[in-house]
Amino acid sequence: MRIVLTTMCLSLVCGLTYAQTSIDGQEVEETFAKVREFMELEREVTIEGELMLTEAEANGFWPIYENYRGEIETYQDRYSKLLRDFADSFGDLTDTAATEMIDDYFAIRMGTLEVRQRYVAAFLDVMPARKLVRFYQMENKIDAVAELPLILDIPLLEVSASDNRDRR
Repeated sequence: MRIVLTTMCLSLVCGLTYAQTSIDGQEVEETFAKVREFMELEREVTIEGELMLTEAEANGFWPIYENYRGEIETYQDRYSKLLRDFADSFGDLTDTAATEMIDDYFAIRMGTLEVRQRYVAAFLDVMPARKLVRFYQMENKIDAVAELPLILDIPLLEVSASDNRDRR
């Protein structure tokens, strides 16, 4: 699995610019869509190959997994929109908009975790706990690889002395 994830990671980050000073929302959205499409195909292949499900486990797992991924993708859609909004307002992001983005970011992350936690019981009905741990490990690794191009491609927000607050 390490070789597969490393290969995917390297293929996805080729050509990225690391020292950007501006960002385009459309480009971010397109990158996110490409990465997501590629990773969804690779995700299923990786999970199928690495989870080693019996036929009975597989028959129970895959329908649950489809519902699970559908809910996760709802949060990925929200994340994609958040990234695009950030990119579109990158040069003139207000404190109010930044605060809303922070709130949205944490709501998305917490929502994703809630979905993962809610599906534990359903997955445990069809597979042993050790396989479920392996599944969530793979999900975390795949998500990290999928997010890497975006993390590398989106520059840090610049701040200036005028962004300092008097903290007396």
